[in-house]
Amino acid sequence: RCEIKVLTLYAFSTENWTRPEDEISLLMRTLISVLGHKAKELHRNGVKIHFIGRREGIPAAVLEAMKQAMFLTKDNGTMTLNIAFNYGARAEIIDAIKAMNQDIIQGKLQKEDINESIFQSYLYTKYDSEQDHNPLYEHTKVCDEWHNYQVFAEWYTNNVQKFLDKGEIPKIDKDLLS
Repeated sequence: RCEIKVLTLYAFSTENWTRPEDEISLLMRTLISVLGHKAKELHRNGVKIHFIGRREGIPAAVLEAMKQAMFLTKDNGTMTLNIAFNYGARAEIIDAIKAMNQDIIQGKLQKEDINESIFQSYLYTKYDSEQDHNPLYEHTKVCDEWHNYQVFAEWYTNNVQKFLDKGEIPKIDKDLLS
């Protein structure tokens, strides 16, 4: 039996705002409708719903549906379902850097203390790293392209962790970097 503690589903990327307005409107109405009944089912199954991504630009009705789903399921612990909505990896990295910079300005963080662990603590999924597991990332694109998804977390989970589990340090072929 496979126990998945965290699953991230990609629902709407920051790039999706370039779609036709009627298509975006349909997607927003669909999310509200699906959340209305699926949140209750997920709650009964002990699933915590969490949304990652920027809140700016999301219609008020969608934000309210997201808020209600998160509130209903906030105390659940069987599994965490991250829904990446208005999410982009570049946006996540920029937001993390801005938050770190703000903490440096306010004296809450020293730039000398910044490392991978500190950086990860500023990402949208910061609470995932506090748990003892590797989250599962899933996207709906039917190809191997990771089109602005959680690049840092996904690559680490699927590549580096495999080598570390074996006690090996991965060799990086220079051709892979070009």
